[in-house]
Amino acid sequence: MKAPTSLAQAGFTLLELVITIMLLGVLSALGTTLLSTGFRAYLQGQELTEGSVQARLALGRMTRDLRDVMPGKLLTLATNGLSFIDSNGDTITYSVSGTDLLRKKNTNAAQVLAQLLVSNGLTLTYLQKDAVTTALTVSQVYYITIQLTINYPSRFGTNYLNTTRTSIYLRNV
Repeated sequence: MKAPTSLAQAGFTLLELVITIMLLGVLSALGTTLLSTGFRAYLQGQELTEGSVQARLALGRMTRDLRDVMPGKLLTLATNGLSFIDSNGDTITYSVSGTDLLRKKNTNAAQVLAQLLVSNGLTLTYLQKDAVTTALTVSQVYYITIQLTINYPSRFGTNYLNTTRTSIYLRNV
């Protein structure tokens, strides 16, 4: 039979405890790095989504309005703005002020549709019936291509450029 060991001899040595603490520290550092990378990726994805949604909503509003243009009621052909009369007889104007895309109905105050546009962030291209040739006069316009470029600042020191583009067939023309 083996003699029982005394309590003074049971337990871990100092070297075993130090090695265990070091291993736990290394594993904790790796886990923290992985978690922080995952959180950062999630937050960056959220920022990109917010920026994309703002651009899509602005383009959606412009698309709905432009599909309602009355025949012969497209008033201006500017590369960074547009004015027309809709089917209700209201004058709708889209323009850029600083970094804001504005929509104005008649003489009402302008609504901000999108913010943080880059310089020349709204580009309008007017096309003829063949959808290739640039229209030179209001009567030649059958398609309008809208491009919005928005600059979204990030919490992480980088900025995201989001360019959204759509083409609209003016069905009432």
